[in-house]
Amino acid sequence: MFGNLDLRFDQRRLQVTHAQRPFQQQMQQTQPGLVAQALVDLHQLHETNYIPIKEYSTSLDLVVTRLSHCNPAIANRLESAHLDAPPSLNMKKYIVELIGTFFLVFTIGMSVRGGAALPPVAIGGILMVMIFAGGHVSGAHFNPAVSLAAFLRGALSKADLLPYWFAQLAGALLAGLIVVAIHGKPVLGPVSFALVPSLVVEFLATFALAWTVLNVATAKGTANNSFYGLAIGSTVMAMAFAVGSVSGGAFNPAVGFALPLMGLVENGQCLVYLAADLAGGAAAGLAFNALVRSAETTA
Repeated sequence: MFGNLDLRFDQRRLQVTHAQRPFQQQMQQTQPGLVAQALVDLHQLHETNYIPIKEYSTSLDLVVTRLSHCNPAIANRLESAHLDAPPSLNMKKYIVELIGTFFLVFTIGMSVRGGAALPPVAIGGILMVMIFAGGHVSGAHFNPAVSLAAFLRGALSKADLLPYWFAQLAGALLAGLIVVAIHGKPVLGPVSFALVPSLVVEFLATFALAWTVLNVATAKGTANNSFYGLAIGSTVMAMAFAVGSVSGGAFNPAVGFALPLMGLVENGQCLVYLAADLAGGAAAGLAFNALVRSAETTA
């Protein structure tokens, strides 16, 4: 059943096919449950709407990681199969992450500095739109904390994590500079927030955001849904209304990097966003693995 596997990258689609017979004896010696779960995970990642890991190199990395625990020989054979995805495919993902993060931060800066009546509505709306626009290419994280949660959940490869972070920060930096060029910095100076309340609400709101992303976009029970972008954007909007006055409402280290640049919060608040938001994303990833993914595995 699990013998003779050959993973091929073909026109950006992942196919699991039966091939020659070099792996048959080794596969017979492998724990079938672990191999089956590796293939289930691979199929789920391929089919999901929000994090469609279709590039061979990314999917192969996830399968090799799981197989290495039960049969290193097979893992090594797959890892050396020279079937890596073209670098241009990875670059497209990173560019989409930069674009989405740019428009998220640009909307935040322009709506706040322009005196919009309801900035959280604009922010949640642009995030929803950018997710629907870019989800099929990169997964549309636009947030280092979400990327960390996806990595811990197994929906983002280790090789992609740092490039995603770099692209997101670059998009935030570019957007922040443009907002400052248009509006300048606030005459009254940046807003300050109390340290402990900021840490608490940023952690909780980022946990809520990453938890929503993982459940509506990567869980087996919600696969192929059409509402994932709306759910994620609505979470950001709700949390911005609820706790924005307590912390500034970043819920995203890339946004937190841009807010002081635009003169909206004090420089020290950036460290709050970095620590609390990454912790919230990590906690969401671990909670998903313990409560949802484990249940899917045993179902």
